[in-house]
Amino acid sequence: MNSAMTDDFEMSDMEEIEFQQTMMEAVSQQQQPEQQTVPTSQQVHQWEVETDYSEKYCDDIYEYRRVTVPRGMLNLFPQGRTMQEIEWRGHGITMSRGWEHYDHHQPEANVLLFRRVLGT
Repeated sequence: MNSAMTDDFEMSDMEEIEFQQTMMEAVSQQQQPEQQTVPTSQQVHQWEVETDYSEKYCDDIYEYRRVTVPRGMLNLFPQGRTMQEIEWRGHGITMSRGWEHYDHHQPEANVLLFRRVLGT
């Protein structure tokens, strides 16, 4: 195995550790103790199936996309801030690189707003 492959593998391990730490912190900060569970891999897979991705739309700087997730996921999302890439990927949201979770759709809490710079 060459060193580039090893570095990629080690980075994946580090990302997994960071994700687990982020999830544990999110769970410990939830206000409803009975809902303080880390999702199982089966639950994340089911959410992946139920998640809906809008068509892309753009302005002069960004392309945008709305992602509608199952309402059952909402109690795991951080309150008052957007998610880092490792967090939303950990919840089963899959998009190509470069996307940033930049806002929530206020009327519908389960609609997440993403953007990325045009041409990336």
